[in-house]
Amino acid sequence: MVTPSAPPSSAPPSSSPRRTHRVTHRPVTRPVPTHRRPTHRASAPKAPSNPSGATAKCKDGTLSYSQHHQGTCSHHGGVAIWYK
Repeated sequence: MVTPSAPPSSAPPSSSPRRTHRVTHRPVTRPVPTHRRPTHRASAPKAPSNPSGATAKCKDGTLSYSQHHQGTCSHHGGVAIWYK
């Protein structure tokens, strides 16, 4: 037995719109225009004077006489202040 096919539906399409792509909005980072850049930099603050000849003060308060920055105060919590 052959069932008759249903006639085409005259119902409106679904109410949800089809999405073809998703648009994400990201903040745009633009470089600062040249005319707004500072023309000079403030000089770095002067290192505190150190009469004992140490090159750095560690975060735990000990002084270091290291000749190089690498590894200075590594077992004392790092460098708190560099002396010139």
